[in-house]
Amino acid sequence: MENASKALIMAGSVLLAILIIGALVYTFNLMSNLKTTEQRSAEAEKLVKANKEIEKFNREGLYGSEILSLCNFIKDYNNKYNSDLGYTEITLLIYTNGIPGAKWMKQNYEADAYNKLTQDFSKLESEIESYKKQTYYSKSIEQLSGMRTFDLKQLINANETTSETRRINMFNEIQQKISQYNNLKSEMTEFKNKKFKMPETVYDPQNSRITKMTFREV
Repeated sequence: MENASKALIMAGSVLLAILIIGALVYTFNLMSNLKTTEQRSAEAEKLVKANKEIEKFNREGLYGSEILSLCNFIKDYNNKYNSDLGYTEITLLIYTNGIPGAKWMKQNYEADAYNKLTQDFSKLESEIESYKKQTYYSKSIEQLSGMRTFDLKQLINANETTSETRRINMFNEIQQKISQYNNLKSEMTEFKNKKFKMPETVYDPQNSRITKMTFREV
């Protein structure tokens, strides 16, 4: 009788333990599902917010400087929400009338446009900065570019006393640097000031998110 009682107690203890473990597992799963739902909800809110930010660029008269901002935004968006995670990446196409004599900025950007355009613009910026760092007679190319021809010659004459040939060569060299610097600055300004038509925008029919934008210069 005593053994039977102990057996019942042990069986009851095991059953209670199983019930407790079952309750803990259920609670854990419930909390995990709740956490997953919250994460999905937060992610969905981020996507909606990102889509609204992109929508701001869906208008007439966008400038080249704003196109650059959009490229950076889409680059960040596609890195976060890429096809590997099940999201549709945004495709960007940019068509311009070109810039005569441009060194870096292309006329059209199609494949991987947001990356290639920002890379080209970054190279343009870097080269302009490199010219600014170049100096002649303690004056930067930027400062020299603002000088009158007469004043520039006076500066050279005051620092180059060896020969007339040396002075002429230095004048031509500085003039060439100034011309290259001004051309690069003009290229940057012209791209930033370009105006674009209302973009051709494609939306995902399932979730109304933007999947493609095509910009054409006015």
